[in-house]
Amino acid sequence: MTHRNKKAPIFANPVLTVFLLSIAYWTYLFFSSSMVIRYDSLGYENLASLIYKSGWIQYFVTGPNREPMYPWVISISMRLADQLGVSYHEIQKFIQIIFLFITQLLTFQILKKLRAPDAVTALTLLYLGFSPALINSAFSLYSEILAYPFILGIILASAESWKLIQKNYSPKIFFFGLGLGLLFVSITFVKAVFQCILPVFLIPFFYLLLKALIKQNKRLFFNTGALFFMVILTFNAFVIPYKFLNKKYNGVYAFTDRGAWALYGNTARRMQPLDRKKVIAAFAFTAGEGVCRRFAEPMECAFWSSGTSDNLGFSKLQELTHNNIPKDKIDSTLIDLSKNLILQDPLQYLGVTLIMSFPLFFWESTKIGFVDYPAWLNKLYDWGMFKDRLRLFIFLMTFISFIYLIRFVGKNRSKVILEESFNPADSSLEDNHDIVTAFFILNLLLAYVVVHSFFYILTRYALPIAPLYLITIAFFFTRMISRIQK
Repeated sequence: MTHRNKKAPIFANPVLTVFLLSIAYWTYLFFSSSMVIRYDSLGYENLASLIYKSGWIQYFVTGPNREPMYPWVISISMRLADQLGVSYHEIQKFIQIIFLFITQLLTFQILKKLRAPDAVTALTLLYLGFSPALINSAFSLYSEILAYPFILGIILASAESWKLIQKNYSPKIFFFGLGLGLLFVSITFVKAVFQCILPVFLIPFFYLLLKALIKQNKRLFFNTGALFFMVILTFNAFVIPYKFLNKKYNGVYAFTDRGAWALYGNTARRMQPLDRKKVIAAFAFTAGEGVCRRFAEPMECAFWSSGTSDNLGFSKLQELTHNNIPKDKIDSTLIDLSKNLILQDPLQYLGVTLIMSFPLFFWESTKIGFVDYPAWLNKLYDWGMFKDRLRLFIFLMTFISFIYLIRFVGKNRSKVILEESFNPADSSLEDNHDIVTAFFILNLLLAYVVVHSFFYILTRYALPIAPLYLITIAFFFTRMISRIQK
C-alpha cells in the first residue's frame, strides 16, 4: 500500500502528465530540429523582413500581399533575434510552441464542455502534442500554427454567446459580440478565407433572430440582434480599413493577392472534359498524389495537382492584365468568369467539388515537409508501414466521427434552440452545453469544408481545423463509452 502511495502522485493526474510529456517532447525538438525555408515559407520570410526593415507602408505598397499577422509575428522574431544575437528561427520556434501549448489548453477546455472522460481527454491531448502534422506546423515557417487558438476560441465564445442570448438581457452580450468579432478578425488576418466563412458561420444566429421575430419574442430578438450587430461591426471595423489601405497604396481593394485567380484556376480545371481515367484519378488524389500514382497514370494525377490549377488561374490573370483590365477590376472579372464556367455544367462542377472536398479529412501526414527532424524521427516518418497506416487510420476516425457529429446534432437539434418556450429560466439551458458546443464545432467544420471546396486543397490547408477533428473524435468515443455504460 505504501509503495502505491509513493507512485500515485506521478500518475494521479493523467492530463497533467500529458502536458508535461508534450512539453518535454517539444523541448527536445526545439533543440534537435530546424526549419527548412522554401516555397511559401520563403514568401513569409521575405514579407517579415519587409515589415521589419521597411515598415508597414512598404508592405502595402508592394501588395496586395499575404495575410499580415504571420509575417508580423516573424518580424517580431527577427527583431528579438537581432537584439539577442541568435537566429530568428529559434525565437519563432519558441513562439510557435507557445501557440501549440495554448491549443492544448483550449482543447482541454472544450473537452470538459463535452464531458469527455479523463482517459479520453488525456489520450486526445497526448495525440495533439505528438501528431506529426501538428508538430510539423509548430516547427515549420507556415502560418497554420497561429490559427489553432483563434478557431478553438471561436467555438468556446460561440457556445457561451448562444446560451447567453437565450437568457435574460445582459450587457455581457455586447462584450461577447465584441470578443467573437475580434476572434474572427484575428483568424482572418491569419487566413483570409474566414472572410467567406464568417457569413456561413453566422447563419444559426440569423435563424435565431428570425425565429424570435416570428414568435414576437422581443427579449430574444434584442439579445440576438445585439450580438449579431457587434460581431459584424467589430469584424468590418478592422477588415474594411485594411482593404482601404491596400486600395490607397497599391490600387486594389482586397485583403490578399490570390483568392480570385485561385478560384478561377480550380473552376477552369473542374469544368474541363472528364473521362473515366480522370474521374478515377480524382478519387485517388483525395488521399494524396502519392496514393493517386498507385491507381492512375502520372499524367492523370498531375491534372488534379496544384500546378494545373495554378497555371490556369495565373495564365488568366496575366491575360487580363495584358488586356489592360483595370487593376481594381481584375478580381471581380475573374469571379464573373468562374461563375460563367460553372453555369455551363453545374452538375459536373458540383460532383467534382464534392470529391475535391475530401482532402480536408486527410489532414494527418508525416510528409508535409519543411522541417529537418532528428535522423530517427525522419526514418520513422519515412517508414511506409507507419506513415500510410497512420494517415489512413486518422482519416477513417475523422470521417466516421464527423458523420456521427452530424447525426448527433441532427438528433438533438431541438435542444440547441428551445423551441417550446424560449424561457430564460429553463434549466435545460444549463444541461445542454455539450450539445451546443458540438453544434458549433459542426457549424464551423461545415463552413470551413464548404468554403474550401471551391479551391485546391493542400494537406496543410486542413490543419487549422485539425484540433477540432481531434475533439470530434474524442466526442465520438465519449458518446460510445456512455452508451456502453448504460
